[in-house]
Amino acid sequence: MVKKKKRPADKLCYVIMPFSKTKACSEAEWTDIFDNLIKPAVEKAGLGYQCTRSEATTGNLIKSIVNSLYDASVVIADLTDRNPNVFYELGVRHTLRNRTILLAQNRSHIPSDLTGYASHVYKWKTAADKTAFRTQIKSLLSDIDVDVDRSDNPVADFLRDRSSTILNFQRDQSVLMLGALIAELELRESILEGILERAAERTVKTLHSPTPALDHFIAHQYVINEIFSISATALRVKIALIEDGLKTSRSTAEKVLSDMEAFRGMAEQVRGALIAGESVESLEFEAS
Repeated sequence: MVKKKKRPADKLCYVIMPFSKTKACSEAEWTDIFDNLIKPAVEKAGLGYQCTRSEATTGNLIKSIVNSLYDASVVIADLTDRNPNVFYELGVRHTLRNRTILLAQNRSHIPSDLTGYASHVYKWKTAADKTAFRTQIKSLLSDIDVDVDRSDNPVADFLRDRSSTILNFQRDQSVLMLGALIAELELRESILEGILERAAERTVKTLHSPTPALDHFIAHQYVINEIFSISATALRVKIALIEDGLKTSRSTAEKVLSDMEAFRGMAEQVRGALIAGESVESLEFEAS
């Protein structure tokens, strides 16, 4: 028995367009454009899209439109005659998601604010027009399915640039804090080395030496790397054990010094990766 291929789940293509008479088309013509042009072009493209249309609504029913604008995998916006309702819904979509196709029956209907983004003029009255439209829509939907993160509106561009600014600020702050951590470790190593050099016995008495930069990292985890975080906590425990004001074995103090130096090397590697714009999470270390 031959098993039938399972049909992929439908993806929603939501169309925002005039629903009443405009200069270019009557109400009946707009219905015809959706029913006999846009909807079949989308659903027969073979890409698993279900096509629905925005409808006239008032009051609380606007929530359903916003939900559809958010849920839709793709929105097609027909800007013909610059209908206010269409532009309102287009603005909502732009604040929510990318993946919007701009259409118009005349290039002059595309406002200057959007001329920097892809838009497409279409005809619809003849069989040849319909064939050309089907080909165009299939190509546009295929391109969107491949390049899902493509920026296609000014709001997305703003948010992307803003996010980049925030991320750069966070990176710069992390670089500064790691620099403080490295300097702190160098100082603690120098103090412990001095104690070991002066002590001839098998045991040494270490002094309490605060580690605010190390404590800050453990508390805030301002860079994400599991091994680095585990090593930071382990080192802090070891430092606490030898700095309680009591004598500790020389070998234990030497081991803590070695671990401190190793962790400082890790911190320098993390800081270098951040400066170079590389992924910190993917850095590999051996847990100390």
